[in-house]
Amino acid sequence: MIMMWSEVWQMSFNTVDAKCKVMHVGKNNPNHEYNFNNIALPAVNQGNDLGLITDDQLKFREYITTKVAKTNQILGLISKTAISKSQHIILPLYKTMVRPHLEYVTREPGMDPIIQRRR
Repeated sequence: MIMMWSEVWQMSFNTVDAKCKVMHVGKNNPNHEYNFNNIALPAVNQGNDLGLITDDQLKFREYITTKVAKTNQILGLISKTAISKSQHIILPLYKTMVRPHLEYVTREPGMDPIIQRRR
């Protein structure tokens, strides 16, 4: 069905460079092999979409670990380079450099890196 749609709308899918992949989700998934235009699609255990990393059990561990590491790196940079540790200097740095990394794609319940790290 997707193949017919892509032909009608003249939109090709990139199956040569392995841009199209299959992720089998769940424990009882039969893990069928899928073909697109007579090319077998590779199966993967985790995927990345718009910066959000999920695995085949729909867990976000890798994403949260990456986010926590990046924010700790930025906090270390702020700590080493800030001349003064006063609140009126550190707070704007935190709001502009750290908070955007924590807030991007963390609006869903259970995806807040700070809360997940404390558990």
